[in-house]
Amino acid sequence: MENLENVIKLKGLSMIYMFRKEMKKWHTVLWFVFAAMALGSGFGLFYKRRGPEEAIVGRVDGQGITFKAYKKTLKNIIAPYVQLYGMSEDKVMSLLSQMGNIDEMAFNMCVEEKLVDRVQKSFDIKIDNDTFNGRLVEMMPPTIIGQDGKVNMEMYQQYMKMLSTTPADFEKHKEGEFKRELAMRFIANSSYISAKEVQAEIAKQNSKKSFEILAIPQKYFLNDAKKSAPDDKELESFFNKDKEKYRVADKAKAKYWEIGVDEYEKKIELDEQSIKNFYDKNKAQLYRIAPKVKVRKILIKSGKVKDGFKLAQDVHQKVKQSPAQFAALAKQYSDDKLTAQSGGLVDFFSRGKYDPDFEKAAFKLKDLGEISDIITTKDGFEMVQLVERMKAVEKPFESVKNEIAATLKNKRAIATLQGELGTLMHDVRSENESIEKFAAEKGLAEKETGWISEKEAAGSDVVGQLAQKVLGSGRESNYGYLKTSGKYVIYKLLQKEKSYLPELKLVKNTVIEDYYNYQADLMAKKNIAKIKADILCGTATLKQGAGKIGILQTNTTGLIKNGDPVAGLEKDLPLLKKMFVLDDKSQVLQDNNGGTYYLVQLIEEQAGAVKDTQNLHSIINKEKYNASRKQVSAFIASLQRNAKIDMDKKVLSGHKNNYTKED
Repeated sequence: MENLENVIKLKGLSMIYMFRKEMKKWHTVLWFVFAAMALGSGFGLFYKRRGPEEAIVGRVDGQGITFKAYKKTLKNIIAPYVQLYGMSEDKVMSLLSQMGNIDEMAFNMCVEEKLVDRVQKSFDIKIDNDTFNGRLVEMMPPTIIGQDGKVNMEMYQQYMKMLSTTPADFEKHKEGEFKRELAMRFIANSSYISAKEVQAEIAKQNSKKSFEILAIPQKYFLNDAKKSAPDDKELESFFNKDKEKYRVADKAKAKYWEIGVDEYEKKIELDEQSIKNFYDKNKAQLYRIAPKVKVRKILIKSGKVKDGFKLAQDVHQKVKQSPAQFAALAKQYSDDKLTAQSGGLVDFFSRGKYDPDFEKAAFKLKDLGEISDIITTKDGFEMVQLVERMKAVEKPFESVKNEIAATLKNKRAIATLQGELGTLMHDVRSENESIEKFAAEKGLAEKETGWISEKEAAGSDVVGQLAQKVLGSGRESNYGYLKTSGKYVIYKLLQKEKSYLPELKLVKNTVIEDYYNYQADLMAKKNIAKIKADILCGTATLKQGAGKIGILQTNTTGLIKNGDPVAGLEKDLPLLKKMFVLDDKSQVLQDNNGGTYYLVQLIEEQAGAVKDTQNLHSIINKEKYNASRKQVSAFIASLQRNAKIDMDKKVLSGHKNNYTKED
């Protein structure tokens, strides 16, 4: 705990005291505002607004996860991107969703919090105020901390608003987060790996093995399978076992029109004052050039000598005694080839370019010539000296005026277009030809899809999105509009055919082909089981077993290391890694890839050796680090396996429109 405090405690903790004092004033004002809003809008409306927030979206061993907690986690995921890139929450959500299921990610994080909270409560962790305050300031976005090291209250208020929270709730959430982090550190540090184990693992990795590999294509037995044709009864029975496989999916046709936002932008005029007002309101957040520093560094790689940290301590003592000699000592000792010859000089950079711990140490330095403590990074042990600092500045109005004008025009154009489309969707309810009339007035070209099905719905192009709209389960619509890249698409359903199960006679040829493939697969599995049994009993080798089923050639490798290519096999075939688990000649590894069965038997093994004992110290450190990460992952996974986790997708989807609305 003391070590942790030394790492995370920051100077100037009195800043937090002043910060909280200021926040108390804000709390008083905000409560009056909230009270006025509640009274003005009516208690009933206020009560209704609370409803969705308290909805249960899932449970962990019976403990509910509220939509409010889920939504807050989701906002915590997107907030750094909103702050960093100045984009809207909706835009960030859209971009992140393209990279993965962000909804599921947020839910899993809520589950993990619940599980780890139980652990940290059993540890009865306490965090002293100084440590908590230091961590709180440390994790704040750089835009909130001014050049003088104090909290920018205006920026902090915007940050709280963006997170849809209050300072009190924010601090409470962070306290829980810090406690969970400590609990995970305890778990990580409980892992241990000895030097002997590392040596054994390295020897194993360096070992060489030779294998006998038998490849049996599933279709190898297809000709034998076709020798016995199924009668009508057998074929019908086979068909009935998996009827859904032959289902004809829903399909539809639609016509659509594309309308661009740029056409609306051309009609919008802006005055200089509107642009200036936007700049004044957003310059601190959107048009701020982050502070930069120029530093010198000395890197001592941990694996260079037996005790790299001891050397780093000696060099650090020298530079602290003679700061003016930092450049000369960098040339003499630094292992960073890119900077050593220039005296360790690293030119101006802002946050996000280098190792986070290196940057943290560099930006903490205030006085020119000041030297950091020794820091541990992924490269080794480093020390930093401040050479020059550039303060954060705001971009001049003239340099961003055109950018702002384009942004405002785009926003107003979208608002105008969406307003017209909303009116159009209302009109089409009473007048069926409203869409066609609108398209004619705007001079839009009419396009038509062919038959589209669920297969097309997997695509992200216009046709794919249309398929999702007109075929989506429970959400299909006969008309509407959707947004694509830079355009809006208005659509109208022309024709639709529902899914159905065809009669056997209509798909008979396909069913027969599937029947033969199924029989060939059964034959393959039966023969594989016989070969494996003979090898385990010691009555035959893999090569002999292959001969019994008519395969006269197997693939015999020479002595190879894990990762070496094997002639005749694709280099990224998963089998090539899996087969190195074999350590006994009586074992047989079975694998299936791309319709081909593989059997592998170990022929010979040549033990490896640890040749580079000088680097063993750094290898052990790396292995311990990897072991600690695996320990945490395994621990979390075990908690999840033993917990009853339920996710209510219906409730969750019912509140999707509330994801990024302000609380």
